[in-house]
Amino acid sequence: MGKRSILIVEDEELMRNILRRLLEAEGYSVFTADSAEAGLRVFAENEIAVTVTDIKMAGMDGLTMLDHPTPVKLLEYLLE
Repeated sequence: MGKRSILIVEDEELMRNILRRLLEAEGYSVFTADSAEAGLRVFAENEIAVTVTDIKMAGMDGLTMLDHPTPVKLLEYLLE
């Protein structure tokens, strides 16, 4: 794998964009998704090294996403 790749799963656009810009500035290739369902699709279609996910999201939440059979390396955070 060339650039290290990170998937950000965050339903708030502002936070998703802030994280993307910070990680890209550090040299990461960043993929984003606005829901857990979209995140699982992005993960399945790309070579992702790490997933950063919000826990509280509408629809499938971040914890439910972890129960999905797709192996996910996770760095999780919770914004209150």
